[in-house]
Amino acid sequence: MFAIFPEILHAAARQDQESLACLIRKYFAGNDVYAPRLRIEPLLGSLGVHSSREPVPYCARIQVMDHRGQYRISLSTSDRLTDTRELNYTQAHLLGYFLNVYLPLMAEAELSAEAYQLESSVLQKLLQRTKVDFAKVAAADLFALALLMPSGMVKKAYQALKSPENCAAFFHVPQALLNLRLAQLRVLPSELEASEDLAKPEVVPPSAASAKPAAQRASVTSESKPKSKAPEKASSLARVQQSVASRSYKNEGARVPASAATEKATQGAGDGLKRLRELAKKIDRSVDT
Repeated sequence: MFAIFPEILHAAARQDQESLACLIRKYFAGNDVYAPRLRIEPLLGSLGVHSSREPVPYCARIQVMDHRGQYRISLSTSDRLTDTRELNYTQAHLLGYFLNVYLPLMAEAELSAEAYQLESSVLQKLLQRTKVDFAKVAAADLFALALLMPSGMVKKAYQALKSPENCAAFFHVPQALLNLRLAQLRVLPSELEASEDLAKPEVVPPSAASAKPAAQRASVTSESKPKSKAPEKASSLARVQQSVASRSYKNEGARVPASAATEKATQGAGDGLKRLRELAKKIDRSVDT
């Protein structure tokens, strides 16, 4: 059963995507509340959203139904989405659409059955732009950016790493997506060329990538295939982890104390994951956004 939190509802009503993303992490991310590499699927389970991978012709879909006074929310993604970064972003986008569009209707008991479907990759649609007017970016995309890359965390990580490439590895997102977030936060110029990463269309032709109106609740763009990483990227990521292990950042919105469960999970993880979590907890206490 999905629980409606007043704070989350108010943030959605204000279209405040930064606060909304922070609250979703706070209430539903559990031990991953500070994780730079946030996985969306477990978070959906905490929210009460059933998620699945299906051999469907579309890219992804979220459906809400009022079943005898209780809302059932299901999110399905195509099994053709094999890139974990694209899958993660797609799920975050769908969650953002649900929170901004369907949640207010649920709170007012004005929703019986609705569905929002993506015919192809919403991530590709965003990354194909070479210049972005963030005032016109869909609320679901703004939410996904804020959820996967919290403002304070991004600013501090970039300050420590000095490289969009290393920051992208740190958050496990395409470099072009990291560039967009940096531009949105005015850390980098807004005019950014699209990264080669995740830039080649696959399966769906460009002609099928036209966006449908928001009222139709569907966005369309082309599939993608990441380029293979060079062998030296592994050592680069190791240097990234070592470089930022002693740094810190401040999480957006209300402060969230680290739980004992988080510390226990950190101690049992490998050295690399341990350093990432230590960084995440430290960053929350140190950076002014």
